[in-house]
Amino acid sequence: MDSLNIALLNYTPSRRCISLRDRSFILPACVNGEPSSETVTLDELKWLHAHSPVITDGTLEFDEDVRDEVYEALRITNWRATCLFERDMDDLLDNATLENVQRIINITSTTLIERVRGRAVFKQNTGTGNLSTKMVDTVNKRARELAGGIVRSNMAVQPNNQAQLTPDMAAIVQQEVARQLEAASAIAAAAYAEHTTPSKEAALQTSGQKTTKAVTKTAAKKAAAKPKVVSGE
Repeated sequence: MDSLNIALLNYTPSRRCISLRDRSFILPACVNGEPSSETVTLDELKWLHAHSPVITDGTLEFDEDVRDEVYEALRITNWRATCLFERDMDDLLDNATLENVQRIINITSTTLIERVRGRAVFKQNTGTGNLSTKMVDTVNKRARELAGGIVRSNMAVQPNNQAQLTPDMAAIVQQEVARQLEAASAIAAAAYAEHTTPSKEAALQTSGQKTTKAVTKTAAKKAAAKPKVVSGE
């Protein structure tokens, strides 16, 4: 890493006005995936880091080949947890996993939460991606908390006890149920041929129904449950 020539990159859709100790400049918005860039020194980055969260929250970025060295020089050891880069924003918002919801709740930077909320609004207005109501509500609640000075969120995320099957999972469940029913019917037919008594026939039918319920319940438990956000408000 050349400490006198470090590229400071802006991948966001908005221009950024940067003030350093001895100079100021504007980083234009990213266009067609191409970021704007300004060459800075390590000393300038240290000053910026001390006076703004744009480095620790991932608003501004560095080339990947020097990224680790820059963060190490700035003594930002947990940047993987605190930085949310622009290219990762859609993945965060489109996937309402337990980890992603918790990551939004953990945001402590007003700059970052406004970036996330702005991206969520854009996705809502354009109908792009797979943005869920749960993620929108979580982002808005966290933004209100930070605006009110609540650094440590009152929200808590809990796994949803009700499993929801995806179309692929539902198809697998149906196939497994059909297979089990076919096997149970074959056994029942063989047993019925040997012993045709009313009581035994009823028992075999009951056994087949229990098999169906057991297969469906087992498959449903394996489905990924969406997290439930509990607000402390």
